[in-house]
Amino acid sequence: QKVPGEHPDHNCPNQNYPTKEEISNNPNRKFGIGFCSFMAEGDSTAVLYVYRQHQQQKKMGIEWFLMCILLWSTFGMVHIGAAENQVFATEGKDALLPCSGTAASKVSFSWLYDNKRIYQIQSSGMPQYGFGYTANRITAFNYNSGTYSIKLLKVTMPDGGTYKCSSEPNVIKLHVIKVTSPDGEHYLHLTDVKLKCDINPPISENLITWLNPKGESVSSSSRYHVSDGDKTLDIRNIQIHESGQWRCRVKDAEAYYTVQVLGISDRSQSAMVYTSVNQSAVLPLELTQDIKNSKFGNFNLKKGELLRLKEEGGRSTALALLNNSQQKLFWEETDKIQNEGSGHSLSIRLVSASFQDAGRYRFHLTFDKGTLQNDVHLVVLQVTASPEGKIAEKDTVNLTCQVSNNTPPLKLVWK
Repeated sequence: QKVPGEHPDHNCPNQNYPTKEEISNNPNRKFGIGFCSFMAEGDSTAVLYVYRQHQQQKKMGIEWFLMCILLWSTFGMVHIGAAENQVFATEGKDALLPCSGTAASKVSFSWLYDNKRIYQIQSSGMPQYGFGYTANRITAFNYNSGTYSIKLLKVTMPDGGTYKCSSEPNVIKLHVIKVTSPDGEHYLHLTDVKLKCDINPPISENLITWLNPKGESVSSSSRYHVSDGDKTLDIRNIQIHESGQWRCRVKDAEAYYTVQVLGISDRSQSAMVYTSVNQSAVLPLELTQDIKNSKFGNFNLKKGELLRLKEEGGRSTALALLNNSQQKLFWEETDKIQNEGSGHSLSIRLVSASFQDAGRYRFHLTFDKGTLQNDVHLVVLQVTASPEGKIAEKDTVNLTCQVSNNTPPLKLVWK
């Protein structure tokens, strides 16, 4: 059968194979096997021509046998049972798809994605793009060194799939990973967190490892629960020190998700504050994150107050209210209460303390989905002299350190 002239997109020589009539008219001529491949837009084709002549007895003439196999494959050659190499990449980062070449000389090669040509370089070195890809999405990697690898720039989840380099029989399965959370990045201290490691296309084997912000691997325990083939991580009662990047590792690729935890800083928790009579005292409330416009992610601040806690049986009273109607939070001031600090700090300055001011205070922040609170214990001291007033040299004077009531155990030191 005579093969048509050269296809505009293939590299085959423009050769004509013998027709059936030519073979019949030349019974003593030897004919062989011809092979040619070409790639059209969007597919690759391999055509194998086998012909032979056979002389039969009793005027049976020449028996003509023609077999033509048209193979649709990802790679422009016949690949039955091609191996699959896995490549993992993080969404938003570059992915390197390896393909070895012939270092001795540059030849044309092409890459396909799901049977569609996306990239091709002719022997001249000029790149051609297809299927919506441009130079901003795909580039050759070390082509001048004789390799046919490509780099996909800033991959997205839909980029996951099957790729094929024309010079290798194996296919490459690109898996793109990212971490998501149904509730966003912001959480209150001691609330629950759910993280999910999304992989496209999915993997059948368990290759996922979860890492906390310290880089330590996490497995199921009293506070952590890993499920759904290790793709889902549930964190119970998130702690302040667990703020940061939680990572999902799949072989050599890592995707991370930043978790921000709003709570009371260690310096403010259950603080003990000391002051003397008629001096001011700062009652600390330092948060681990900023609250802007009365919002922290999906958490809305409804109310903030400073309570004076009474002894058992007594009723607590509100000494100050937080004004959350402005972009910046602040306490409504009185003659006794002043704002102290900014940013993460919502501390209060108590002016001119007295023994009556000593005792327990509580900051209470009410959100639509939870609360934060912190207790502060104020201790007031006073040194008195007996006798009072002026004394003569070498006279005896007794100094007494008076401490407010309801004070936790403490050690006094004279200086």
